[in-house]
Amino acid sequence: MKSTKLIAICFLFSVAFLGPLGAIDFQVPAATDIAGFGTILATQGSSNAKELQKTKPGFVPRSDIALKTEYPEIKAPSSGTVIYSQRESPVASVFSFPLGGAVAILHPESYISLVSGLALDTVIFNQAGRGQENSVKKGTSMGQAIGSGIYPERYFGLRLFDLKNSLWINPLFLASWLQDRTAPVIQNVWLNNENMRGNTPIELKTTAPKGKYIECQQATYEVSVAAIDSIIPGSRSFSAPYKIVIMLDGKTSIDTSFIAATCKSEGLSFLGNPAPSSKAILENGAYRVGRIPLQRGQHEIEVQVSDYAGNQSILKASLMVN
Repeated sequence: MKSTKLIAICFLFSVAFLGPLGAIDFQVPAATDIAGFGTILATQGSSNAKELQKTKPGFVPRSDIALKTEYPEIKAPSSGTVIYSQRESPVASVFSFPLGGAVAILHPESYISLVSGLALDTVIFNQAGRGQENSVKKGTSMGQAIGSGIYPERYFGLRLFDLKNSLWINPLFLASWLQDRTAPVIQNVWLNNENMRGNTPIELKTTAPKGKYIECQQATYEVSVAAIDSIIPGSRSFSAPYKIVIMLDGKTSIDTSFIAATCKSEGLSFLGNPAPSSKAILENGAYRVGRIPLQRGQHEIEVQVSDYAGNQSILKASLMVN
């Protein structure tokens, strides 16, 4: 019950931030495995974050959610108009990456959903651009999840675009069936002195013995957080967390989340970082979350990482700034 209430609180927050999102009749298909919005996506494409952490740098946060369902048939998550469709394609087409079989649906609330990685139903494929014949009802079969394009076998992708605000929305806020009781895991937190290029960042998790201060110089520090979350109980896949908050001496210094990605001319902006999306991730796989100025004296820093259900992990450290 607690998990359900916390999901509702997160959803209400998303409605307040994203305007009429709550008005859309949209249901994310129930899944047995998920790689969530913002999860690190390597060039070869995989839903398993454990595998991605072993790859070379050059990955980006994903703007979709990758799902594996119990049955391969995928149904339309909401009613609308088919505006684009493509057959199985191993190369990039309209988009900058291969989606495999894909269909885009325009919904009355000025949202576009993009479902990809499918073997498209022939009727759905032929509907795009055919006037009044291109409407589709919620629950209509769109095809089979075969794992085409960037998706592994039996996985498919789901994206949701807000036309009015030029945002890729996190679709997990529309997955009312989620029951997540596991808190995210904070792997490490780094502070990098922006005035000293090439220096070794301060690792809060490995250099913060209990009751002792970490010494550092007065400066502005870039904060990066490595954290993962398991959304589906028992799943082997891990996802990006939802929300990251940095408290300094009891006050909020950074408050950022994977609620949406902003579209800019250079690409996508995640967590308030400049576009393109690759700038949101360091070479070690940590997320850039913001900057904090540290003045001389003693300080207490607290890192809070939360998931979609409100489960939270906390890392605390004491700093002595010289």
